[in-house]
Amino acid sequence: AAVDRLGRAVDRRLADEDVRLTMAGRPAFAALDPPARAEDAAAGPAAAVGVEKRPPPADPRSPGLKAPVAPGSAPAGARPARTWDELVAATTTVYEAARAARLAAEKFMRDGRRREVGGHPVVLGGPGAADSPFLRRPHLLPSLVAYWVNHPSLSYLFSGPLVGPAGRAPRADETRADSVAELEIAFDQIDGRGPDCPPRLVHGVLRHLLADAGGDTRRTEFCIDRLHPAGTASERQGLVELRGFETLPRPRMSLARQLLLRGLVAWFWTEPYRRPLVHWGSRLHDEFMLPHYVRRDFETVVGDLRGAGFPFETEWFDAHFEFRYPHVGRAAWADVELDLRTAAEPRYALDGQPCAEAADADGEASVERLQVLVRGAVEGRHVVTCNRRRVPLRPAGTAGEQVAGVRYRARPPGACLQPAVEVHTPLTFDIVDTWSGRSIGGCACHASHPGGLAWDAPPVNAAEAEARRAARFVPFGHTPGPLEPGPPEADPAAPHTLDLRRPSPAGPRP
Repeated sequence: AAVDRLGRAVDRRLADEDVRLTMAGRPAFAALDPPARAEDAAAGPAAAVGVEKRPPPADPRSPGLKAPVAPGSAPAGARPARTWDELVAATTTVYEAARAARLAAEKFMRDGRRREVGGHPVVLGGPGAADSPFLRRPHLLPSLVAYWVNHPSLSYLFSGPLVGPAGRAPRADETRADSVAELEIAFDQIDGRGPDCPPRLVHGVLRHLLADAGGDTRRTEFCIDRLHPAGTASERQGLVELRGFETLPRPRMSLARQLLLRGLVAWFWTEPYRRPLVHWGSRLHDEFMLPHYVRRDFETVVGDLRGAGFPFETEWFDAHFEFRYPHVGRAAWADVELDLRTAAEPRYALDGQPCAEAADADGEASVERLQVLVRGAVEGRHVVTCNRRRVPLRPAGTAGEQVAGVRYRARPPGACLQPAVEVHTPLTFDIVDTWSGRSIGGCACHASHPGGLAWDAPPVNAAEAEARRAARFVPFGHTPGPLEPGPPEADPAAPHTLDLRRPSPAGPRP
């Protein structure tokens, strides 16, 4: 109810400011049992059944969105909506129709980890090209791009598992080393013209910066191919497509995300965002791979919107955090609690592999990352180790809490970086009491079933997937006997991450 009230309040704000905003989304859904359904469709044993991927027939009553779709998934387009009630009706209808057709909005690997279903691009524009908010207010698009650069949580919270330079929709500052500096120059050119800046200049100065590492303007968070290109007039539709969003399992989760976007548009329409751009550098793939820092940054986004007159609540997005960063396990010993949660891992193209091919590859990546959150540890006494290597814990912003990431090889590699590095699982975590030189407790995290059992098929639903993930965590199994933690492993480029692929400074351990 609070979300609906805020949605209608945003509508009134947009109407008062004469913002003619339309939104349309295209979630992707996975078929639950396509081989069985194809066999049932066969008329007899002599019938030949073929599976072919093709778009639906064109219909002028249902404007479509052309966007890449993950293998094994089907796109579903929603009609453009101008008001919050229209957006709710369109999104709910699409999800209900997909469920009736036995299409799922989420799918999992055999070990219970979530895998890519497909993108949910959102198109912003107006009833007509001349009514597009991005053509009427030239500062609107630079404000959105700049806000996304300064707040990585908007990129990593709402995206799928495929993030990084070779992900489905890389950030503007993940594609080239000087992208932030080039964006600053581009924004200065647009701001220098003021409200009289021609649309062709906005499109021209940003087009080559909003692209992936290979120059593909369709594989980026902000796709402006249909904004105001120099081609034919039919392509100048005043549309901006946000491609970094992932299909969510529930329509209300999708609506909360779309409401956040509508609130940002309403805010920047009257107040351009002119903060200096942050050069994150290596912090993007160090700090912001961890859900703790993503949540802390997202709380800043919610605070900014509340300051602009939109009473958003962080609790509305708790389901997004749990869906994006599922919990692995929690255990406590002697008032010291160890909490493990799934973290993100960036993807890179390999051996001349195009970025689009890397993004469409199977999600069975050999390298994964965990977040380690420790509560109640006494400074100078308790140390956390992973496979007998010290975890570089750092203050988490709350008294008694420390956080770090562990990067490790989870399974035998296929095509990957550093193929000679062996598998590190199971990961054994210990809480080491340096005063006694022993582990007071620990746990283990496996990449598959700890008993050696192999799951024959993927989970049938989210509950079974959660059960399989929980089976991989064992809340006991610390290292017995005297234990001397290794020296601190400080990496200046990634101070929050213990990369088990790198050799230990203390040398190999028994």
